[in-house]
Amino acid sequence: MSSKFKSHLQKNPYTTTFVAKDKLIIYLRPGRTAGTHITKFISPNSKEVTRSMFYKKGVDSWVENITDEDLDDYFKFTVVRNPFSRLYSAWSAFIVKRPLRVNPDFEKFVFERGPGNLMYEDGSFTNDHWFPQHNYAYFENNSFPFVDYIGKYENLKETLDYLKDFVPNYSYFATRKPNSHYKRFFEKKYFKEKVADIYRKDLELFGYEF
Repeated sequence: MSSKFKSHLQKNPYTTTFVAKDKLIIYLRPGRTAGTHITKFISPNSKEVTRSMFYKKGVDSWVENITDEDLDDYFKFTVVRNPFSRLYSAWSAFIVKRPLRVNPDFEKFVFERGPGNLMYEDGSFTNDHWFPQHNYAYFENNSFPFVDYIGKYENLKETLDYLKDFVPNYSYFATRKPNSHYKRFFEKKYFKEKVADIYRKDLELFGYEF
């Protein structure tokens, strides 16, 4: 396969990647961006090909064998979300569903280091749900994306309208317009600036602001 693509996935094990071989679609799926629904939308037969690398159990055969020429035959896309909104959404979801796995104080979750926080002591991210989204669209140090399309969670209906041309027999799912309630959780200037610094590349590449 494309050694560059394979290398990227191996260096970034949180870059969850689904492949629908029956429809020649590759979906790079950041957490908290309606990924569960979109995966079903593109194909019920799609397969997560990065799981084995995530759990350090080897490399999926599709990843191992895909060539540069084969990769060009696929439609590759991702869907991103405002980093501030996504971070708060991910943390609050863990608080409800997995309360023992995250710091219950949102600000401390961002500033402190170690398991249960945003980052480990070495600065790496502790979970794919808050892993920077540019990794799902850009190779390291590249100025152009390796995906063919970047949709936005904030315009999900428009994203699905675009994707339906690549998904025969698609079916819609209900979408709702995101709100800006997350902003009240970043009222402290130093806190907002800290998060903006962490996700600077996402903000710049995808055209997001607070």
